[in-house]
Amino acid sequence: MRNLKLTAILVVAATLVALPVVAQNQNGSLRGSVELADGAAVPGVLVTASSPNLQGTRTTVTTESGQWILRNLTPGAYTVTFELEGMTTVQSSATVSLGQETPVNVEMGVQTETETILVTGELPSVLASSEVSTTYDFETVNALPIGRTPQAIATLAPGLTDNTPNGGQVTISGAFAYDNVFLIDGVDANDNLFGSTNPVFIEDAVADIQVLTSGISAEYGRFTGGVVNVITKSGGNEFSGTLRADLTNDDWRSETPIEEDAGTELQDDIAEVYSGTLGGYVMKDKLWFFAAARDEAVSSQGTLSQTFLPFVNSQDEERYTLKGTLNLADKHQIQGTYTDRDQTGTRPSFGFSATPNTLRTRTDPSDLQVLRYSGILTSSLFLELQASEKTFQFNNTHGLDAAGAAPGSAAFISNSPFFDFFGNFGDHYNAPYFDGRDPENRDNEQIRADLSYFVDTASAGSHDLKIGFEDFSSFRTGGNSQSPTDFVMSADVLTDAAGAPLLTGSNELTPVWAPGASGAWQFLANRNAEVEIATQSLYVNDTWQLNDNWSFNLGFRYEEVEGNSDAGTTTVDSDAFVPRLAATYDVRGDGKYRFDVTYAEYAGKYSEAQFAENTDVGNPPGLLYLYVGAPGQGKDFAPAYDFNNQLGNNYIIVSADDGTQNVLVADDITSPTVEEITLSAGMELDRGGFLKFVYTDREYSDFVEDFVTTATGSTDVVVLGTPAGTFSNTLFDNSDLPVREYEAIQLIGRYRISDSLTLDGNYTHQITNDGNFEGEGTNTPGTSTVIGDYPEIRSQFNHFPEGRLNDFAEHKIRLWTTYNLNFNRAGNLSIGFLMNFDTGRVFTATDSVGITAIQNQILDDLGYVDGPTSQTLFFGERGNVEFDDALTFDLSFNYTLNLFSDFELWIKADVFNILDEDAQLAGRSAVDANFDGPLDSFGLPTTFTTPANFERARNNADFVAPREYQFTVGFRF
Repeated sequence: MRNLKLTAILVVAATLVALPVVAQNQNGSLRGSVELADGAAVPGVLVTASSPNLQGTRTTVTTESGQWILRNLTPGAYTVTFELEGMTTVQSSATVSLGQETPVNVEMGVQTETETILVTGELPSVLASSEVSTTYDFETVNALPIGRTPQAIATLAPGLTDNTPNGGQVTISGAFAYDNVFLIDGVDANDNLFGSTNPVFIEDAVADIQVLTSGISAEYGRFTGGVVNVITKSGGNEFSGTLRADLTNDDWRSETPIEEDAGTELQDDIAEVYSGTLGGYVMKDKLWFFAAARDEAVSSQGTLSQTFLPFVNSQDEERYTLKGTLNLADKHQIQGTYTDRDQTGTRPSFGFSATPNTLRTRTDPSDLQVLRYSGILTSSLFLELQASEKTFQFNNTHGLDAAGAAPGSAAFISNSPFFDFFGNFGDHYNAPYFDGRDPENRDNEQIRADLSYFVDTASAGSHDLKIGFEDFSSFRTGGNSQSPTDFVMSADVLTDAAGAPLLTGSNELTPVWAPGASGAWQFLANRNAEVEIATQSLYVNDTWQLNDNWSFNLGFRYEEVEGNSDAGTTTVDSDAFVPRLAATYDVRGDGKYRFDVTYAEYAGKYSEAQFAENTDVGNPPGLLYLYVGAPGQGKDFAPAYDFNNQLGNNYIIVSADDGTQNVLVADDITSPTVEEITLSAGMELDRGGFLKFVYTDREYSDFVEDFVTTATGSTDVVVLGTPAGTFSNTLFDNSDLPVREYEAIQLIGRYRISDSLTLDGNYTHQITNDGNFEGEGTNTPGTSTVIGDYPEIRSQFNHFPEGRLNDFAEHKIRLWTTYNLNFNRAGNLSIGFLMNFDTGRVFTATDSVGITAIQNQILDDLGYVDGPTSQTLFFGERGNVEFDDALTFDLSFNYTLNLFSDFELWIKADVFNILDEDAQLAGRSAVDANFDGPLDSFGLPTTFTTPANFERARNNADFVAPREYQFTVGFRF
């Protein structure tokens, strides 16, 4: 049904080329003034912009005050011509960057002879906008020793870190890692839950990437972090293309400290990624095309968590992209893009999976469809319309293999995934997680329309007014079944005296069944459940140039959100109004010295991880069992699988969680919001350089929190037609009891040392990144806290202390440069250098313990029908465990040799971490609560003992990536 809806939208969009409806800023713009030598404005000047990246030319006419603007220009080098009868023609060069406005101000004189005056154009500057943003182009990325994914490139930017709970994420200005927006050609390409970008792109097709971290305008929404904006290539009036092979090999890297200690021998197997692009024209200036393909068959070696056993992570993948751009009379343009991706990979279920039997093979098909129309109605009126669809699916996350055992039998259940929920090992073992019979879809559809109008007044300056509308719907399908047996077992494992896990001869772990410390979840997923969350947004943004010294950005965004499940349950029904305001003072009126102040409010995304809690979509109903039988050990210990208590009184049900029965959602619940103030000061330096200082302060509020209190009541829960018992209700509502605060300064700069050497860099100092609410964890985005759950038996000191959050990074420095050596006919060598410095990550010393008798008595006296069985205790303030600082240096050597015409051979060698720095970034932070020491009023220990494995690394990912060599060879023209 949704495909039919999108098809109808695309057909309608293709026919609306003459209607005044318009997308997000996926290009750049040129703007400026024309004056005489005495400063008088020159109206009526014909301004023409041309570029190899632009179909045809773009023209406009200066206003009465000599102002002009040209929007929707593809990033690249431009020639801007100014013509007026009786005046000298002026030509200026200019460079347009993604999401930025490049000033081109010229002076004209009375014509004395037929001539054209050539002037040096102005480069786009990060100082020209009150938004704090950085832009990286294709050439810069290829010249440096960095990854080429949007996430990897974005980590160059200030105000951003990649010490995230899940791979592929970034944190921006202290926000949740799941709450950013990744845009590809104007389309939201986020994973619906984790906020990482779905890989519906081909690296060689990427043209430019812009990272927005604060002071972000009203046209962007659905985030509390920031925006990573990616555009891809479109072809041109000349044919161009690339063909490359990227080569890696585990044998080309050093061993990690874990591998060195274990004597691990790295595999010698070259992994190859092939990609190619071709762009050009069918009709010059009328119809362009761009096509790209990528084929990957790679494997890489890693270590399993805490057991340090080696494993091979393999991946086979194909991606294809096709884009067409049709230009109609230089005023109307239609562009369509289709990207398809098919991926199959074998890897452990989690980064904390500990045994080889947790590996699983999964397929992740996805695609992206985009259709966009843009048009110039008048010299002052511009419009754009966009419709898109992104699909993504998890398939075959687990193959059920219970050796023919009957469902529900001990032999069947023993093939379940195991966790140590209540002990200190904390890892996953025994079987892959999730259920291959329950594929999950995470899709979205988006319609966007923008109308821009430029007006210039004599008394109130010029206004670039933008009005837009966005209809964004995200879909999640599937019950999120956790296990093909419906059970997930919880048991500690046998360890040695040092706390290290003991392996059997078949490299498995031995579960230890202890009454009151072992248990199980039984998940009863609805594998066909679906939810849709629709966000409709209306925004207005006025870029107001009052005079040469003062300019303002006045923006407002209104969002209305509604979520519904296929069962008819309303998951959210709310709205938000957020302003985005900025003022800029240009000291001399020429852009040399600028001061900016911004005030912005951001409303977070409505993730299905938070706003489907009262449904069974991705939220399987479950029963929590506590093991109370005889102690024992081993996978074949029969009482551990006896849930019907036929072998004795082995299990009791202590909790039931069913979103359709005992989960409530407040009627007016909204997404979290953030208030931001940014102060910045910048100055231009000689030779195209600049220096900018930024101060950012953020405060978060309206967190989505769960509450279990005497006031929330209880429900008689029925499971599969059988009464399971009476359990407390959980209410989800907004709360300011959780706390997050962020305060940081940034220093951003560029200096051109010589024609062949430019130094770029940035420094971020987090003054504060504190709170009592992480809000996410490994494989768990959008989680709530225990702050509102059974509050009578919890204290801030023990259960939710304030302090440094997990993504705290006190200092971050990135410095990079490239140096070119031209050997004429012998080719060209470019050397890229990157320095990375990050201060140590922080964690908190914690232990998981049972509920004390005093706590249980309090709950009984207050009339609770149930209570938690375990709790995490914090010792000291949050973030009191700190790991190593990391300083690494990377080098890149790019050699090109012209073979004939424009056909070049290209060879690249990257050396990462050239000094083989082995700093430890993370490790175990679990301690042992000391019940023999002082106890508080709840009977909880206030001191702890440090186990032998405290701070010990768990796997390779806990260290800086070791020294590694990577090679690329290819051709381009």
